[in-house]
Parts: sequence; structure tokens; C-alpha cells
Amino acid sequence: PPPRPPPPPPPPPTTSSTAAITPPPPPPPLSHAPLQPAGRCRGLDPRLPADADAKGKGKGRASSSSSSLPPLPPLPPLSSLSPPSSAPAGGAERSRTASRRRLALSGCASLACLVGTAGGAWSSTEETKPLVYRLGTAEADRALASPPDGARVKIVHFMRHGQGFHNLRRTPLDKIVQCNNKDLLDAALTEKGKAEAAKVQDYAANSGAEVVLVSPMRRTLQTATIGFEKANARFIAVEDLREVYGCSSSQRRPTSVAREDFPGVDFTQVETEEDTRWRPIESPESLNQRQLRFVETLKTRPEKNVGVVTHSLWLLNFFQNAVRCDDDDIKRFFNTGELKSVVLLFPR
Repeated sequence: PPPRPPPPPPPPPTTSSTAAITPPPPPPPLSHAPLQPAGRCRGLDPRLPADADAKGKGKGRASSSSSSLPPLPPLPPLSSLSPPSSAPAGGAERSRTASRRRLALSGCASLACLVGTAGGAWSSTEETKPLVYRLGTAEADRALASPPDGARVKIVHFMRHGQGFHNLRRTPLDKIVQCNNKDLLDAALTEKGKAEAAKVQDYAANSGAEVVLVSPMRRTLQTATIGFEKANARFIAVEDLREVYGCSSSQRRPTSVAREDFPGVDFTQVETEEDTRWRPIESPESLNQRQLRFVETLKTRPEKNVGVVTHSLWLLNFFQNAVRCDDDDIKRFFNTGELKSVVLLFPR
């Protein structure tokens, strides 16, 4: 049979080539609550979702329930942690930044932010603050050998307590929980913390310390009596050396109980039997006033070689704001059980 003819071509399109194509309608605008401003402790802000960055950087978006809450007031910049001076460059600046990062993870959120804002509340001037030199440096040797007329000079060994049970909490959420954990009331040292305190015994025995001023908290009393056990020094409990108030771990036990556990410590300067200071969370002005009083106490004591055993946030604020110190390693966050020896030059 003959082959079939090919099929006819399809008919041309009926629409005109110039006809406009109608685009789809735009989606309706999204309706959501604006993000609430967050401060430096943003990762610990309860307005943020639970899956925020564990290190406190708060990468989540604000939840829809936050639309009914007022915005948080902005916190001061990180520069408020530093005394008013020219910013160091290079490694010194990196060291300062690391200290701030450690500060943001220390204690509960309110305590960490508190110390960060404390620098602006000082009533003393820079000229009245004591100068700090690392023991063994040329500046420290000159201050000890020939202090200015009328100035007082002291060697001071500042030490942070060893690891306590409250230090085992690492994440911001855990730290908030431990802040109200009654089981951590006046937290004691762990076995590691006791070993950290024992590591400084030989150094402390040869330090020449005549007296050890110690916070009346159990972990600092343990650290002082272990670390300075071989030193020929008296132990005196001083309330102004306590950690920033506000957490159960910083609520001290009754003085009579502490005196039974540490019979070699003088508690006569602890004002009350029960702890009346630990609540509410301490204000920056209160912390600064405590440290101003302690500076005056240290200045007027007759001893020229003194040990001081206290807490991390207390030490960080002290070297950042209470004294004039250009040594970034001295101003750096103290590790548990760490001891740093300095020379303090008190102006007239």
C-alpha cells in the first residue's frame, strides 16, 4: 500500500504575541511582633527561646509571646568594663575580650551584667586609687625600695577560691538554676578545689604573709586555711570580701557554725550571726562601696605583707575599677585556685 501522508501541522496559537501575562498576586505581608532589643547578656534573657546559643550569644529570634512585653533597656557597652584609658592593642585587647567573655558566663545573668556596669559608679577619683604592680617587676621593686613621701606600700597576694560545687555548672541555664539551688547554700570545695588550694602551700609558706584576710564563705575559708596552712599568718574573716550578693551559693552559713568548722579564723569583724546581705541581688553601687571600704582597710592595717582570699567577680571588678592597674594579666579573670602577688602603692 502507498505510505500515509504526514499529519498536518498544529494550528497557530490564538493569543497575540503582544498580550501581557498577568503575574500572580503578591503574598500578603507577614505579621509578627518586632524583635525585642537584647543586651550583653542576651543569651540569658528569658524572652529568648530555649534553643538560644548555650554560650549566651542568643542566636534565636524573639518568640511571639514577647510582643506584649516592654523592650529591655540597652546595657552599657563592653568598654565599661575597663577603666577610662586608651585601649590596648594586639594580644592585650584579645586578653581583655576573653576576660569579658568569661565574665558573661560567670554567676547568673544579673550578676555578670552587674559587674559590667559597676565601673561607672565609683565615687573616688583615679588619683586616689592605689597603683598596682606585679611583684618582681622593676616598678614593684622601686615602689618597695623608695616609696613617695607619705605613700604606703604593701605586698598583697590575691587568691580566688578553689573549685566549688557551684562551679560545676557550665551552661547559662544551669547557672540560672544553681543561683536558686538551696543545696548549694554556701557552696563547699570539691576534691579538685581542695587540691588547687594545696598547690600554693609552698609558695604561700615563703610569701612572708603576716595576715590572711578572707571572705567568710565556706569555699574561701577552706581555700585560705589549706593554701596558707604553712604560712605564719593569722586568718581574719572580712564581710566586704564576699562575692556579689544574690545567689544561694553566696549565702553564708551562721557565724557560729563557721566558727566551729574553722576555729583558727577570727570572725569578730563579721557583723551578724545570720546572713542578712545575700538578698536581693547587689547593686553596682553597693559592690563598689564595699571595695572602697576594703581598700581603706588594707591601707590602714599595720601589716606590710597580706594575703587576700576572695571570689572571681569581686576580683574582676576590683582590678578593673577599684585600683589603677596596667597589667592585663593581673586584670584577667582569675581561674579557680589562682594566686597573683602584687605590690599596692597607696597615695597619700
